[in-house]
Amino acid sequence: MIHTEIAEELGRTGLSITPNFFAGQHLLDLQDDLDTLYGEGKFQNAGVGHGGGNQVSSVIRQNEMHWIDRESPTLAQGHLWLELDLLKQAFNRTLFLGLNDFE
Repeated sequence: MIHTEIAEELGRTGLSITPNFFAGQHLLDLQDDLDTLYGEGKFQNAGVGHGGGNQVSSVIRQNEMHWIDRESPTLAQGHLWLELDLLKQAFNRTLFLGLNDFE
């Protein structure tokens, strides 16, 4: 299974490069979702820090971001969450980690 292979390679080398991990159509569907969200103004300037200490500074970070909602995903986002969950399970099983969430 590809998820386990990624975890094993990560454990051996500290990194894993897996071309075509996501099928081309899934990537295109996810890109369409993100383009729609961007067009709707849902992306915001990324900041640094956590909670009340979060600061937006274009000197430090110049990118925009949007948190994908796990509770009401589109079909493409649901596929992304499924793959990330399978990867998390492989990391926990193979690398003896206790990951609960991805961010």
